[in-house]
Amino acid sequence: MLKNTAPFHDDTRLPALTGLRFLAALAVMVSHFDHRALISVPDAVISFLDGGRTAVSLFFVLSGFILAYNYSNLSGRTGRVKFYANRVARIYPVTLLALALGALGVAYAIANPASGALMDWYALEEPNAVNIGGSFIAQITVLTGWLPTASLNQPWNSPAWSISCEFFFYALFPFLIVAMKRLTPARVTLVLLGAFVFQCVTIWGARAYAPAGQKGFLVSQFPLTHLFEFVIGIAAALFFLRGGAGWIGRGFNRALLLSASLIPLALIAFFRPVDPAYLLMSPLFAVLILALGVPPKKRASILAWGPLVLLGEASFSLYMIHVPLMNLYSIANTPAWVGWLLFAVTVGLSIAVFKWFETPSRSRVRTMILKLWPAGSSGKHLDRSHA
Repeated sequence: MLKNTAPFHDDTRLPALTGLRFLAALAVMVSHFDHRALISVPDAVISFLDGGRTAVSLFFVLSGFILAYNYSNLSGRTGRVKFYANRVARIYPVTLLALALGALGVAYAIANPASGALMDWYALEEPNAVNIGGSFIAQITVLTGWLPTASLNQPWNSPAWSISCEFFFYALFPFLIVAMKRLTPARVTLVLLGAFVFQCVTIWGARAYAPAGQKGFLVSQFPLTHLFEFVIGIAAALFFLRGGAGWIGRGFNRALLLSASLIPLALIAFFRPVDPAYLLMSPLFAVLILALGVPPKKRASILAWGPLVLLGEASFSLYMIHVPLMNLYSIANTPAWVGWLLFAVTVGLSIAVFKWFETPSRSRVRTMILKLWPAGSSGKHLDRSHA
């Protein structure tokens, strides 16, 4: 029997980061519900949240951090097989559930062309079988982020573009973690600088040379555009595991890191000195995650409060189901107070999905994958990470 080469760290030791995930998902959800006019939020708030775009960047930094924390010793083919099985089991069942919910909206939009839903929800002037079918294939193969056109990117469940990014990052992670662990801190810094320059050049190239209808998607939703965020999350976790956690817990270091991240994050969100804002925010997100990864002295972190942690555990389900449900809600043209009620209902549904669909499906899908891919069948730990 092959030895498990990817020991699991129980990330319940980092509950504040799970709570942080809910706040990020909440920012995305508020922005989307306001955009659909289901709720009414001041324009200044939506501007501060950047329409939820910077929250998704926070997700990517968190993803890199939690994966490196959980799989810091991952190596070898067996470890990679286990890792890939865990990640597919973590993401894909809810992705398919959200796609099924999105199908209800697509069916309504096609059956009711006078409603304008095709254009409003999916940027389609008419029910084009090529675009609808192509988008469905892109969704089920998690490739929407690589297709930067509205007619392919938006139908069914538009937030699935970020799952394209995550699957791309997952494919790279086993090789990134092995390579980055071998590097000195100075070389890790050079890797981060190179990744940041690559991100900037990619954004500049998209804005300078991409067709007008694709610029926004390439800047905001293209997997290569967000690779730096994932890599800096990995680097932050390696620092954390190599003594950084102890250093952060000494004296006032944690409070200083919190101030050094939250204050500039608020200033960038308010004044928006660069566009996209996540260019400057993602390194600060890494600092924030490092600070929150260490609990405060003599008291529990607010983000580690039990109900908030549960909401954080359900945040992936919330992120994936809220747009399909939101589209269906908008058919009724309800007043804002009803929209807030539907907002709360959606949060509650995400908890139900997490408990009674996502969690049991994860175990079954992982077992099924490891039966089909037997090189990873040894070891019984289940990936419980919330990345």
